[in-house]
Amino acid sequence: MGTRTIRVADRWAIFNLPWHVAEEEAYFAEEGIAVEFTMSEAAPRPTPSGYATALFGEGRNKERAFHIDAAIDAYNTCEWGAIQRTSAGQRQGKIIGERSSVVAMAIVASPSSKIHALRDLAGVPIATSFYNGDHYLILELVGGAVGRDDTLPVHTEGGYHDRVRKLVSGEIQAGTLMEPYLSLAEKNGARIITETYFRGAEVGSPDLSPEAIARIFRALGKAARKINGDLAHYVPRFVAEANRDAAGLIPIEAADFRWQRLRYVEPSRTRRPNSAGPTTGWSTGTSSRQAIATKTWSAPTWSRSRRSR
Repeated sequence: MGTRTIRVADRWAIFNLPWHVAEEEAYFAEEGIAVEFTMSEAAPRPTPSGYATALFGEGRNKERAFHIDAAIDAYNTCEWGAIQRTSAGQRQGKIIGERSSVVAMAIVASPSSKIHALRDLAGVPIATSFYNGDHYLILELVGGAVGRDDTLPVHTEGGYHDRVRKLVSGEIQAGTLMEPYLSLAEKNGARIITETYFRGAEVGSPDLSPEAIARIFRALGKAARKINGDLAHYVPRFVAEANRDAAGLIPIEAADFRWQRLRYVEPSRTRRPNSAGPTTGWSTGTSSRQAIATKTWSAPTWSRSRRSR
């Protein structure tokens, strides 16, 4: 069995912790896999001709690195995002299975707002990142509570630290956050309106064989078991990420981080039949739900708010 080198996009700890633990504990080495982590941060570039800005524009560095530049061999993202990007990218990437991380995502309200329950979000712009898991969380949870016409997700640039700062200052009234930014927001006075978990998918290069994928997933499964044996051990990594660009915010300490929100499972090659994601399974192409979401929620602006909070 020869050694296969896999270049992996590395950005948020919540998603890539199993990859790092598998590397640190030599689980990949045991399977004949060598991993090279590549930071997905990059200077903004114009969207390439023929590509949708929402999928491959500014801030979509890992997607561009994989689908357009062929600079990485694997990355993970939400289920809907994986299907949408593999169908739109020129590289013919493939979804190789469900990722190990099951991520806590919450809709958070500014401490100065009058938002305390889901129904209070009717007509209120909710800051998010379009075509990611937090975008779909808004559609499912808020849309189910107040109706489609009064659900107003708004795409915002600037990243999670900037979103926390705007929530705390009251510049925005509501937004979506995941860990460790959720704990950071709570530390600074923001309050959770609703919280849930969502799955995601691993995307791999077209030349990854079934045998190579099985080796990768065996290593990631061992890593998930290792992590679950002592979740609190990994808290310093999340604290460091939260505080890295937290200018103007009260930094968190280990005691502030809600490690109980961390969930890691063995990655699965087979998609669950009862998944809440797109209805087309692991095929590439646009699902019926995605088509509805894309058509209904395209290019909203802050001016769409019908009520102030």
